[in-house]
Amino acid sequence: VFRPYDLVAVSREQVDTEYFTMSACGVVHVFGNEQPSEFLPLSSWMQQSTFFNVLTSIRFFKHYLSAKIFRLWRANVRYKLYVSQRKKLCRRLFLAKPAFCSTLLEIN
Repeated sequence: VFRPYDLVAVSREQVDTEYFTMSACGVVHVFGNEQPSEFLPLSSWMQQSTFFNVLTSIRFFKHYLSAKIFRLWRANVRYKLYVSQRKKLCRRLFLAKPAFCSTLLEIN
């Protein structure tokens, strides 16, 4: 589960390349690569954390990712069934046989 505002205190030896530093003034997000660090005032960080928690408690947002994956899987299965039915139809279609095509074109 993705919870970006649930920070855990660790020792210096356990610090990863990307980490957060919290003080009485705010939160600093330190990136491991050449990107500059990002500072958020503590009030703004607390407000964003509250918004995140409220939004993730709403049923739509709570189940969004799993529902999206399910819809993608379902659409893929339906497409594969469509392709297989189309191939079966092409093999069995009486009027699409090469022997009958020229005659049908002459009639029309």
